[in-house]
Amino acid sequence: MAPEEDAGTELLLQSFERRFLAARALRSFPWQSLEAKLRDSSDSELLRDILQKTVKHPVCVKHPPSVKYARCFLSELIKKMCCIVQKPSCRWSGSCGGWLPAGSTSGLLRSTWPSLSATRRHASCSPPN
Repeated sequence: MAPEEDAGTELLLQSFERRFLAARALRSFPWQSLEAKLRDSSDSELLRDILQKTVKHPVCVKHPPSVKYARCFLSELIKKMCCIVQKPSCRWSGSCGGWLPAGSTSGLLRSTWPSLSATRRHASCSPPN
């Protein structure tokens, strides 16, 4: 990765970390920047890094955010990944078709958070149209 790409990725990770630890509204997260990075990247390392900086952050492991907030965040993250993998121009339809790439979670969520099947979107999590 080029130095400017590393700097951009690090800024994106810091932005996610700060917003998540401050429990900011999900709409304030840099989702468009994440989508662009995911389109340019061929591996899931960025997603793994985001999980480490957010739900698996030492502060969140010791003092977890509300389950509702964590589920909504993880649902949004999964939505972005699914849309990039399936079709770059797709809009969220409420389901990723039950498909996620093998190893996409890398066991990062098993010890602390509910399973991915438990992260179904709730009406209060839905972004405005």
